[in-house]
Amino acid sequence: MRKKSLNFGKDGQIWINVGWKLTKSGKRSQPKFCLGESLKDAERRNARIEQVWEDIERVESDPLWDDFTTEIAKSLGKGELQHVVEQLPTEDHGDYANRINRLAIRYPSVKFVPSDQNVYDDGQDHLVTFAEDTLESLKEQFGLTVKIGVVSSGTLHQAMDCFIEWIKKDYFDVEEGHVNDNGMTKIKQVVALKEYLSDIPLSDLGYQAVDELFSTLRQRPVSKRTGSPLKAKTCKNYIGELKRFLEWLDSGDEFAWQLPAKFNRIKRQPNELESDIDAEAADIFTFTVEHCRTLYRYAGPFDRLCIILGLNCAYGVDQTARLKLSEVMLEGDKPQIGRVRRKKKVFGQHRLWKHSIILLNWAIERRESLKNETSMDFVLLKQSGVPYWRKTNGGNRARDIPNSWDRLKARIIEDHADFPAVGFNTLRDTSVHEIRKIGGAEIARVHATHKHHSSDKNLRRYSNAPWEKVFEAQERMEQLFAPMFEAVPDPTVVPKQAYVSLGKRDMMLELREHGLSVREVAKQIGVHPMTVYRTFESHEQPFNKVTGIHSEPE
Repeated sequence: MRKKSLNFGKDGQIWINVGWKLTKSGKRSQPKFCLGESLKDAERRNARIEQVWEDIERVESDPLWDDFTTEIAKSLGKGELQHVVEQLPTEDHGDYANRINRLAIRYPSVKFVPSDQNVYDDGQDHLVTFAEDTLESLKEQFGLTVKIGVVSSGTLHQAMDCFIEWIKKDYFDVEEGHVNDNGMTKIKQVVALKEYLSDIPLSDLGYQAVDELFSTLRQRPVSKRTGSPLKAKTCKNYIGELKRFLEWLDSGDEFAWQLPAKFNRIKRQPNELESDIDAEAADIFTFTVEHCRTLYRYAGPFDRLCIILGLNCAYGVDQTARLKLSEVMLEGDKPQIGRVRRKKKVFGQHRLWKHSIILLNWAIERRESLKNETSMDFVLLKQSGVPYWRKTNGGNRARDIPNSWDRLKARIIEDHADFPAVGFNTLRDTSVHEIRKIGGAEIARVHATHKHHSSDKNLRRYSNAPWEKVFEAQERMEQLFAPMFEAVPDPTVVPKQAYVSLGKRDMMLELREHGLSVREVAKQIGVHPMTVYRTFESHEQPFNKVTGIHSEPE
C-alpha cells in the first residue's frame, strides 16, 4: 500500500482515507477515519487501520468496508488496541467462541476479546470436546490406528523463520513502534540456532533427532565469531530458546508437528569445560582511580557525564541512555536520582556527587536548545535532538554511547598502549566493587539496584532498604575519586582543538619548560615544527600540567 502523508484538518484532527466503501446510492467512495491530534499516535493508528484493510483485500475479490469492519477501524483510530465482541442473543456458548475464533482468523491484525471471558472459555471447552469426539468417531469409522496430521511438512529452518515472524508480532511494543528488547534477544538467539543446527525435514524430527539438536548445544559448539567454545551461559540461553521454539511448533497447526513422547527427559544442561572453572573463580576486572582519572582527562563533557553516572550510580549503557528528567532531582541540599530499574523492576536511589550535579545541569541546559518532538523526557540528546536511547530501523538499540566510549579509549590508547580495552559497563562493575569495599555486600546490592538485597529473597517484602547507609557509602566513594575530579576541576570544559594527542601535547609543554626550541621539541616528539608552534599558540595562557586545564590570566 502506498504510504500516505498525514495532514491536519480544520478541526485540528488528523484524518486519513483508507480503502473503499459503498454509499447509500451504491457508488464506491473512500471513507475517512479520524486519527486524533498527535502525529506520532496517528502514524501508529493509521498503520493498524491499513493492516485491517489488507486483511480485507487478502480474501475478497471486491474488497469493501462493511459496518463491522468500519466500527473496528474507527476504534483503532481512537487508539483502542483491542475489539470487544459481544455475545448475540441467538448464540450459545459454543457458537460465541466459534465466532470469535473465526474473526481472529479472518482479521489476524485485530485483537478480538470476549465481553465475557467465562462464557468464551466454556464455549471453547465445548468446541474442543466436540472436535475430540468427532475425531475419535472418524478414527473408529475408518479404522485409523495413527493420529491424523502426524506427517509433518516443511523443514526445521523454515519453521524457525516462522517462529521469528511470530516473535515480531507477539513482542511488538506499540509505544516504541518496534519489537521490544526481549523479543529482539529471542530473534537473535533463533538466528544463532539456525547457524549451529543443521536443517532437516520436520518429518524426520523424532525423539532421537530432537535429542541430537540439544546435544549439539550441550557440547558447547565453537563460536563462529571467536573460534572458542561458546560460553555455558550462552548455550543455556540457546537451549532454553530451542525448547520454547519446539513447544511453539507443537502448539501450532501450520507444520503438523508434535513433541515426541518423553521430550521432558531430554538433558538440557550444557557440559562444563575445564576452562569454566578458572573463569568462574577469576576476579572481575575493575578500573583503578588512576584509570578513571585518565578517562576523565581525555573525555569531553558528554563522555564525562557517562563516566560519572557509571561510577556514582552504577549505571550501564542502557540505564545511562534511559535517564529521564523526571528521575533527576537537583533541587535542595541533597540532590539525587530516583528511578525504577526496568530490568529488575526495583527502585534505586543515588546521592549525586558535585561533578554529577554540574554535568547533569550542563546536559539539561544543553537539551533545551536541542529538543524536538522525538526527544521525549530523556536527559541525554544527540546534536539532532534525538535521544541516545532509541531503536534503530532494524529494532536494535542505538550504539551511540558504546561508540563514543570506543573513540575515547582509542584516544587514550594512542598515548597509553597498555590502557585496558574493556567495555563501558566496567564502570558499573567498578562502582559496585568500591561500594562493597566501603559498605559491605548488602549496601552494594542496593547500590546496584539488585532485586534481592540479601540471601533472604523475601526480606524486601517486609523491610525497606537502608538508604542512609547507602548514601553514606556513595558520599565516601566520592572522596575516593578525588584525584579524578582534581584532574578536571570544571568538567563542562570542552577540550580545545587538538593537533596532537593529549599525551604528546603534555610532552611538548614539558620540553618547552626545559628550554628546548621548537625544532628540538618537534624532532624529539616526531612531529612537524608547525604542529609544535600551533600547540604552543593554543596554550599561551598559563597551563597546569597536572590538570590539563588552562587558567584565565588574573
